[in-house]
Amino acid sequence: MKGFQDKRWRNGNWDLNMFADKDGKMDWHALIKAEARRRKMLEVNPEPSLNEAPVLFNTSIIPWWAWFTASLQPIKELSNGGSTMVGFFMAYYIVEALRGVGMMGQTIHDMPMNLLFAILVILLLIPQTQKLGALQKWSRMPYKKSQTKESE
Repeated sequence: MKGFQDKRWRNGNWDLNMFADKDGKMDWHALIKAEARRRKMLEVNPEPSLNEAPVLFNTSIIPWWAWFTASLQPIKELSNGGSTMVGFFMAYYIVEALRGVGMMGQTIHDMPMNLLFAILVILLLIPQTQKLGALQKWSRMPYKKSQTKESE
């Protein structure tokens, strides 16, 4: 394979029409990922620049908010994991201070085990989170007799 090859890369530039969805909306994150892949390939397999095939792509065409959200994804995951650990240990120490029960006592106690079992049963009954949204929407619908007649 000679050089970088991608069906969306044409004449030293990305074909932006290939990154648009069905509605014509630009998928900037896909463009950022594709450019990152191209640059990674060039780091691993460097190739000389040629005047016959110049690289015309300029990253300044990508809006600032797309760079901002794409670059913060790993930071968000780390902060969520860190805050989860802090929350768990703070709850552990608060419960230990209030009840005088250590970690083993808290995990062996009946109530947390029953809650864990109930959560597992709920997760098994509703395996897809998309169904939760439909269930919530259904539970908020007001009951009308006219709706039941129309559906029959």
